[in-house]
Amino acid sequence: MMMINTENIKSVLASNNSGGYIEEECGVSKMVISNYRTGKRNFDSMTLGMAKSLQGFYDAHKDEKAEPNVKINGIRLAVTAFNDWQGTARVYFDPTDMSVWTKVYANSDSWNEYPAPIVKIAAKESMMDRNNRISMRDIKKSVMAELSKDER
Repeated sequence: MMMINTENIKSVLASNNSGGYIEEECGVSKMVISNYRTGKRNFDSMTLGMAKSLQGFYDAHKDEKAEPNVKINGIRLAVTAFNDWQGTARVYFDPTDMSVWTKVYANSDSWNEYPAPIVKIAAKESMMDRNNRISMRDIKKSVMAELSKDER
């Protein structure tokens, strides 16, 4: 049974996590998050379902240290293209301009090969993977992992 702690929920609302990120992770609309953050909605009238969702977000992320705020160009478009495509696809990252993009393919035999430093950070390798989804958080983690490889 989940315990709901209003202080935890308030910390989620006060956090640096974007409304879009919270929406993506727990399904609470970023507009609703914004309304709570700006006081347009009264915290005391929050529904139990919303409180459970935000508590779940807190529980899932409470032990994470703050990630650096890294600007990744094209991330929303890459996520949308990858998730909407029902076939094979790859997400690529170029550290020279901090950009990501999704390349979709008719079949798994037609992959693009890009020269270094461009790297593949996610893929649907076959039609069996067509329902695999990716989040902006997944891409950010992959980008951070690639950047940390360069620091070694």
